[in-house]
Amino acid sequence: MEVLRSAILSEIQALVHVFRQDYVKLKSTQLQGLASLRVHVYQWTDLADFESQTVLRPFLDIVRNENTTGPLTRTAMESVCTILQAYESSTTPTSGLSMQYALSDVVDAVTQCRFQETDPESDQYVLLMVVRVLDMVMQCRDATRQLHAGTMWHVVESLYGISRSYETQIPSVLRSLATESLHRLMRIVFTPTSSPSSPATSTAASLDTRILAFLVQKV
Repeated sequence: MEVLRSAILSEIQALVHVFRQDYVKLKSTQLQGLASLRVHVYQWTDLADFESQTVLRPFLDIVRNENTTGPLTRTAMESVCTILQAYESSTTPTSGLSMQYALSDVVDAVTQCRFQETDPESDQYVLLMVVRVLDMVMQCRDATRQLHAGTMWHVVESLYGISRSYETQIPSVLRSLATESLHRLMRIVFTPTSSPSSPATSTAASLDTRILAFLVQKV
């Protein structure tokens, strides 16, 4: 629990530091969200208090805000990755902390993020973080079991879009990383489950069909 607490507090501080360096017009409620989260994190005494959707919400609000700059959006995404990793190392399948809704929120925010363009290098780094966050989501415990097929499809579309983009501002290295992440996702999706009758199996089957139809259309 202390590892998780430390990670969250550290990432809050990182965002506040970037905000002070690169001031942007954020809603006061978003900064208040970070401040409120910090107070709660200090007060929480049980692992069950660290509800993942509540913890990640202030960071994802910044990712969603189109008035943020590239550096702040990037830092918020880096924070999301770090916190997801902390949850993975601090929780177990029996801990009672579900990541389902939090992971869905992460995918929704990252695949639809908008930010103010700054410089090409900084903007490319944001796209790199999009790939990294989506890859991290797929590596989370039982991600395919917890996520709805529609959410998984957003991940597929985003990674495919970056991997097949020929826009000059997207370097080949970034396209390669997106392709590698997409391949890892395909292995996860098409790996048979041990419970043929489980809800996860029907979700995966629906996603399998949609992906195959999409790939056939693109060939």
